[in-house]
This record gives sequence, structure tokens and C-alpha cells, in this order.
Amino acid sequence: MMAASDLIITLTRKEFYERIWTTPMSALVKEFDVTPSIIMALCDKHQIPRPARGYWSKALHGKAPQPAPLPPTENDNNPIKIVPRGYYAARWDEQMAEQDRMLERRRKKIIEEELWERLTGMVEDWRQAQTIRSFLSALAKTVADDEKLAGKAKQLINRMQHRLKGLDPMSYNPSLVFEIMEEPVELPEHWDLL
Repeated sequence: MMAASDLIITLTRKEFYERIWTTPMSALVKEFDVTPSIIMALCDKHQIPRPARGYWSKALHGKAPQPAPLPPTENDNNPIKIVPRGYYAARWDEQMAEQDRMLERRRKKIIEEELWERLTGMVEDWRQAQTIRSFLSALAKTVADDEKLAGKAKQLINRMQHRLKGLDPMSYNPSLVFEIMEEPVELPEHWDLL
């Protein structure tokens, strides 16, 4: 797709003058993709004389008068920019494409933030599970000598280990872990959760 800025035609004042006097208005309108009023307005703005009405039919029969001379002005070196009709459609397309890219970047950022929140929640759950496991291990060692306490502690430990499975991210939602692994998430510089 051609960039909108590539559609703008830039001519010097002398080049535009030569085009006006060597090409009929109907051909210029098609070539530049503008209306006749735009070409006339550019001629007026840049003080470029135009062929009079009937000039091209006289030129067809070899009876055309001499072109009016190009008067000198202060702006002789300023370029004349001709903006064709297609420019605005191309510019609109570029703006819509940029807006789509921006929305896609925003969508990806939102997804990354959601995944980050889920991951930090999972890490917190994992930390809690590790703390409870450490406690249960210490409890089991402490009551190992007392048979009466050891039986009750074993029941408590079994119940707690069963509940711990719910805190372990891999056990309660493995699909989320794999989803996070497949979607690369950029971690902040100071990632000290683990």
C-alpha cells in the first residue's frame, strides 16, 4: 500500500507553468486526480497565467497564441504541492491502521497485566502452601514421640495436605500455568516474589 505522503505531487513553479501551457486542463485533472478548480486556484495563488478559453481548440488547428510569459515573483523557488483526491482516503487508511496497532498493543498490555496478577496470586498461594507444609513437617517431628498426639497429628496433617492441593497452582489450575508459559510475560526489574 502506498503511503499517503507519496501521493502528493510536488512541482516547481516553472514546471507547473510548463504543464499548464502544454497539457489541456482535462488531461491535468486526470493526471493529478484533482478538480479543475484546484488547478485554477493553484495558478492564481502562484501567479501562473492560464490559457484562455478556446486555447486548446486553436492549438489543435495550429492557430494558438503564444503562451503568456511567467512573471517573476518572490516565491519562484517555493514548491507547489498538488494533493490528489486519493490522498485523503490513503491518509484515513493510515490513521485507521495506526489506531488498530495501538489497540492491539493496549490489548496485549491488558492481557500481560492480567497474567501477571494471576501469576503473583499463584506465587502467593505457593508461598502459603510452603509455609503450611513446613509447619506440618515440624509438627510431625515434634509429636512423633507421643503415640496419642502422633495419631491426631497424622489426621490433621493428612487433612491439611489435602487442602494444600488447592493452594498449589499446578494442582488447582494447570491450564493457567501452561497459558502463562505460552504467553511470554515481561517481568518487572525488581521481581522478588520468589
